[in-house]
Amino acid sequence: DLVNITVRGPRSTVESLELEHGAVYIDATGLEPGRHTVVPTVDLPADVELVKQEPASVVVQVLRKRRKADGR
Repeated sequence: DLVNITVRGPRSTVESLELEHGAVYIDATGLEPGRHTVVPTVDLPADVELVKQEPASVVVQVLRKRRKADGR
């Protein structure tokens, strides 16, 4: 899925802004198995402000980790 963002900052920074792969992500650390509505995290340069993101939240499905045949 895609997350569209709108940012604000110095023109020279915003015009040349290219986000690295993984700059918008979901941190599922600590979430139990099941469906969760979470807000994506956006890593931006310090002088750039996130104005809007669409969607504002996403639904993620956390699955239980499968055990291998040897029980691990």
